Amino acid sequence: MNHSLPPSHPLDVWYKNPVFMLFMGIIALTFIVSGVLIVNGLNSTDSVVQDNWYLEGKALDNDLSLDSTASLYGVTATLLTTGNTLSVSINSTNPLPPGKQALHLNLYHATLATRDQHYTLSPTSANTFTLSNFSSNKLPAGKYIVELSNGSWRLRALHNLPKGVIKLQALPLAQTIYKP
Repeated sequence: MNHSLPPSHPLDVWYKNPVFMLFMGIIALTFIVSGVLIVNGLNSTDSVVQDNWYLEGKALDNDLSLDSTASLYGVTATLLTTGNTLSVSINSTNPLPPGKQALHLNLYHATLATRDQHYTLSPTSANTFTLSNFSSNKLPAGKYIVELSNGSWRLRALHNLPKGVIKLQALPLAQTIYKP
């Protein structure tokens, strides 16, 4: 006699198989996440990359026309510290263009923005400006970018401060103060 025995366990239906449901769930989740990302990408505006770092004060070369004016007029300056007085003497090969009455002296530390110093010097004679409450002892030692400007021209140089005499001259436009 040939009797067929019933199977020991019945075959599962495909929609009740847990492995099949896992794979279908992964595929469905992939489609849902893709749809959300596509809708989000289409509805959001593109962020504009701001390559004008000067607005944030991250660079010192924001206006090269001041440097070219100083170069054109052959402007040089000598900064002298004596005691608590800082005096600046301005010389030029050509008559200077009219500018503001005061000079602005900015000392930018090469790496630490907290050590930056900003001064306004008042005129004492035609080409001499002074700052009477200046103390070079309060200026931490280090490498500084010394910037002198009156609004129509600018002189810059890289110096190790503090020191007694600093000479500034107009740089040719092809040269930068960061070169050794």
